[in-house]
Amino acid sequence: MMMFFFNEWGSDILVTLYFFMEISCDDDIVGICESNLNIGVEKWQILSSCLQFGAGPEDIKYLLEGIFVLYKLSRNHAKLRKQIYAKINRLHSSTLLSINKQNNKTNTLHKTKDKELNDDMVWSFFFRENGVHIENGSEVDLDIRCHTKNASLSFSKSENNIFREHSYFVTHKIFTKSEWCQYSLIPEEWLIEISFMKFNLPNFIRVRDVEITGEFVQALKGVGISELDEDIQQATNFLISTQHFDGSWLQSEISDRKYHATVCAVGALLDHNYKYRRHSNNIIS
Repeated sequence: MMMFFFNEWGSDILVTLYFFMEISCDDDIVGICESNLNIGVEKWQILSSCLQFGAGPEDIKYLLEGIFVLYKLSRNHAKLRKQIYAKINRLHSSTLLSINKQNNKTNTLHKTKDKELNDDMVWSFFFRENGVHIENGSEVDLDIRCHTKNASLSFSKSENNIFREHSYFVTHKIFTKSEWCQYSLIPEEWLIEISFMKFNLPNFIRVRDVEITGEFVQALKGVGISELDEDIQQATNFLISTQHFDGSWLQSEISDRKYHATVCAVGALLDHNYKYRRHSNNIIS
């Protein structure tokens, strides 16, 4: 069961362990992440020694996550990287970013769906970090789309899936700009996002949403909100109280949902070691 899960989520697990190792200020946690990351990398390199015949766009995206980690760890990956780059050159950009889909060509930026933009933010980050240029995938392109979407942020309490994607839009903006919380951001540049998260955080705690609560806490701390903030304290207490005996969250859920909830909660509870504070470099203020 565990091997099956790693076959599907191995790249994401490597990225998670790498960023947790980079952001934690606890030597024991850093050591645990580093040890498990090295084990995971060995397994991943065996499973992904070469590009499989018939690999599609989604496969390429996840492989780039793994390649990103191998590069950061100075592991040999030249053969696989070359194969991935060759495959990307044969794929149409519409299969790699949703903004490039033919049915989006006539859409205004205002009509971009939250989930599509959220996915594009994440994958554009890994394309750029791997030196891959994709149409409409530059940081400037994403800043324009995010600025447009920012104007529609809702401050009405809601519990539906569309609103959850709205919330992920805010956290994904912060995570990609801070390189998954390796750097803290200037609070004055994120006032709208801070207000949105602080307004909605109590409601996500009330409905016991571990994933959004965890991401909000990590994002708020990343934009300078103190751990002593009342909302963050309440969210932290909620996350600690809902952890299961095996260390996970959402134990009754399917494995990928349980995994994501656990990553969100752990990210929120980690004591962060930010490298330095950086400007968001948004082209539009």
